[in-house]
Amino acid sequence: MNVHNVHGAAPSAQMKPLVLLGGYGGAGRDIAALLLRETDACLVIAGRDLAKAEAFAEQLAAGSPGRVNAAQADADRPESLGPLLRDACLLLDLTPGAKRAHGLALAALRAGADYMDIHFQQTALEGLAPLSRDYEAAGRLLLTQAGSHPGLPAVLVRAASARLDACRSALVGMGLAMRVETQATALELVEEIMFAEGALCEDGVWRTARGSDIRVFDLGPRFGRRACYPMRMPELEALPGLIGLRETGAFVAGFNPVVDCALIPLLLACGRLGLRSATPLLARLFTWGVNTFSRGEPHMALCVDAQGERQGGPASARLLVEHPSPYLLTAAAVVAYLRQYLDGGLTGNGLRFMGHAAEPERILADMARMGVRVAWESG
Repeated sequence: MNVHNVHGAAPSAQMKPLVLLGGYGGAGRDIAALLLRETDACLVIAGRDLAKAEAFAEQLAAGSPGRVNAAQADADRPESLGPLLRDACLLLDLTPGAKRAHGLALAALRAGADYMDIHFQQTALEGLAPLSRDYEAAGRLLLTQAGSHPGLPAVLVRAASARLDACRSALVGMGLAMRVETQATALELVEEIMFAEGALCEDGVWRTARGSDIRVFDLGPRFGRRACYPMRMPELEALPGLIGLRETGAFVAGFNPVVDCALIPLLLACGRLGLRSATPLLARLFTWGVNTFSRGEPHMALCVDAQGERQGGPASARLLVEHPSPYLLTAAAVVAYLRQYLDGGLTGNGLRFMGHAAEPERILADMARMGVRVAWESG
């Protein structure tokens, strides 16, 4: 595996570099730029298209000489990454294919590197679970579902619950206004809508969500009060047992009336019928519906509404996190976590969720410094 120097770049003498596979993509570009600004890490921008990797690495190296390299790497042939990963401390999987996660994580393990991804699909989690014991035995970190959604919901719940003496309920709402830029992104979103069931915890017990399980959240000035629909967020499933919650769950607002009222019911019906072969066509329809009928500039907001007790009386804690760029919000969450990883502030090996491994208040403080709006309310 050849690593191409850019402006004389060389690995740091203190730390092996981070390999950003797919680092010249949408989220990858923001993550790489923030890593160079917020950490001392050296980076390898890797992907199938070496010309794109080199062009982006050269752009980054202009502002951070000596810290950025480029490499060609094929996510469909994870065994080919071995020589590159032997010189790395961590593989950051930013590729659009969640089904590749198992092979890439296995390649990182064999090379003696940690692994981290930003996949939201359940297929990635299912593929990584069998590797947890091997990672733990090797003393390596296998971290999945980093970013904003998933990633931040568990961080927000843990942060809000810490502001109460006892937290009974913590519900997460999310609003997302964006354009669908690639067919790969559309396929991932469509498959998740078609085949992933929502989940909700009530009285300390998780159950499958129903169509009537709608909650209204104040998602800030951009979205206002919006009806949100339940989704499954595996990172939340352990929190009732860890922090004593009786009620929790994650909810998401719709895209626009055409997508919400016409296309999403169609996707759900096709999912119930098991029509996986129809996903390419449905992804094109979904892209058309989102990009044609969504109004306003891109934006993303997450909030948590927590209820419980403080100093012997009823109390609440509310937190809103938002940014005009969904990509940058994801990047800020990833880089805030990696700051803790790079300075040795994390404990534990094996399979972890970002929302469990990170220290919540530090994540939020770092994200605020990176330009994300973080607003607390209490009552």
